[in-house]
Amino acid sequence: MLETISINELLDLFIRGIVNISLCFIVVKFIYSSRSNNREFIFALYAFNVVIFALCCLLKDVKMELGSGFGLFALFGLLNYRTEVMKTKDMTYLLVVIAIGFINGLCVFENVNDVIEIAFLNILILAAIYILEKVMLANFPMNTRIRYEKIELILPSRRNELLDDLQKRTGLEITDITIDDINYLNDTAVINIYYKDKK
Repeated sequence: MLETISINELLDLFIRGIVNISLCFIVVKFIYSSRSNNREFIFALYAFNVVIFALCCLLKDVKMELGSGFGLFALFGLLNYRTEVMKTKDMTYLLVVIAIGFINGLCVFENVNDVIEIAFLNILILAAIYILEKVMLANFPMNTRIRYEKIELILPSRRNELLDDLQKRTGLEITDITIDDINYLNDTAVINIYYKDKK
């Protein structure tokens, strides 16, 4: 027979759910989306956060050892993404929204100290992500890898010509380049370009 859920428990779940989705919204909408408009990954961030929160709410009364908890955390983060090529920053944001879901899904508000502790952790995560993205790394150049076919321009003596050609093709203000790989069979090279963010 199902146990009766009290009004206080429903209110607690509702508040934690609102806090969780609000924090996820702030991270995705105002921090992540300022640098990327990948709609599929934005959907994945929201979906992962909500699912993790819901699962943690269901598992809140189940006692787990610390190792099991971290194992479950890693499983959620890697599930369905093992074969997907993801950028380091995208993986970091995925980890952040999963952590937010875990914190707010497993938290217990038994006294004022618990509320202060959870609030502090949530604010700390938001502040750290914002400061890193908007302040500390704001002036760092962006980078991406491209496959380039004018292999004759990769010579050190023709570096300026290579930079001019890449800037004309991409429309980016390129500050530096590095050559990651050269394929003489196909006459192509993989070049890592560093450029200033226009936003």
